[in-house]
Amino acid sequence: MRNLVVAASAVALCAALGHPIAVLAGSVPCREVYGTGGGYVCGADVESRLFDAAFSPAQTQTASWAVSMAMIIAYSGGEITQNDILSSVFGTQVPPTLSSSQAIGYSTHSFSGAHNAVADTVASVLLSAPLKGSRGALRAIAGQLQADTPLLVFTSRNAMLLTRIYYHADLFGHPTALYAAVVRDPFAQAGAVPTTGVKLDGYPGQRFMTEAEYDDIQSVVQVSVKNH
Repeated sequence: MRNLVVAASAVALCAALGHPIAVLAGSVPCREVYGTGGGYVCGADVESRLFDAAFSPAQTQTASWAVSMAMIIAYSGGEITQNDILSSVFGTQVPPTLSSSQAIGYSTHSFSGAHNAVADTVASVLLSAPLKGSRGALRAIAGQLQADTPLLVFTSRNAMLLTRIYYHADLFGHPTALYAAVVRDPFAQAGAVPTTGVKLDGYPGQRFMTEAEYDDIQSVVQVSVKNH
């Protein structure tokens, strides 16, 4: 229902603006944003509130990956906690840090939780180099979010979920440059200052990425989940 409402709103807005834009589920309506850095801005997102059941602040870099995985599983209706994930992979000896390649490897796994819950996950690397403003990377990310796919991302600091982007678009709605990126970050840190014309929803751990941080994304990973 949410996607139908968003799509209908976007169609109406784009028709009013006179631009022939195909609107997809998960699209954020396009509109003019005034002020420095503004212009014609569109977006793509997933329903961030669905992560709330699994979100918790992470005390280590490794835990930031586990919380992010738990949120992805919760998004698909599963009930696997970060502690379930950590114990399934490491037992009682949990390292404080992981390389992104190690974390991506562990992201394909079968996790067990309370009440006989089981989630099988398979990780696929979508992008594997620092983004550095790549238009192709931006379009790939937008396509995944429009397809209702939350994205596990790794910066040089920690893991988090990329849940929404806003981008400058051409007259056909194709992304041309990043305007703002929104994450659910378990590893507390300062985000970018509020961006003109867009806002956060106030969910725990939700923040804007800085431009430098977005450009520093080392890997973008899609995780498919099968719950039992």
